[in-house]
Amino acid sequence: MHEEPDKYKEFNKHKEPDKFDKVYYAINLFYTALAHPIGVTTLNVWLGHFSMLDSNQYQKRLFDILKKEEGFKRTPFQVVFPGQIAGLIKRISDSERYDYCLDDCLDEAHVRFYADGAISCEIEPNRFRKEHYGTSVNGNNYLEDLMQKNKLLTPDEKDYIFSQIEYRDFSELCAASEKNPHYVRFMNGAKIIAGLTTYAVVE
Repeated sequence: MHEEPDKYKEFNKHKEPDKFDKVYYAINLFYTALAHPIGVTTLNVWLGHFSMLDSNQYQKRLFDILKKEEGFKRTPFQVVFPGQIAGLIKRISDSERYDYCLDDCLDEAHVRFYADGAISCEIEPNRFRKEHYGTSVNGNNYLEDLMQKNKLLTPDEKDYIFSQIEYRDFSELCAASEKNPHYVRFMNGAKIIAGLTTYAVVE
């Protein structure tokens, strides 16, 4: 019987909803696309923009290796979180989900790089899944294991990059929920604009 490793138990907390609420999904998509910057509108983040600081150059080293050697790719559809300067995604295989005891819906790794040198990996449902918005778990152990196995990174590079890995969870910013104050402000503003537009058209 396959036992769940202790260090990965946190990966298995999410439970899949019983049914697909198309209206909820559409609201989340609308809110996320309009309320937050995405890769398409922030070209430097989509391509990956790193300064000449040592911490950022180590980020670039990891960025290039993940892209060339580990199957990660850029995505123009990612939501850009505060301070983010680059991001890569990779679809997780069935065998990897088994090894890390992940729920079936958690099938994508998203590595984000931040201007202050931090590197964060989240495991999330891919954007075509109903659970995508507002759902992610800490994937830093997954990233660290990839780095540990990689033969192109030197021991010194690994040590430095390991020190930069820090999980940052902004998933609540993407949820169309009354518990999300950013969403409430956005929707209130949208209602005001819609009301003023309607008034202008009627007049």
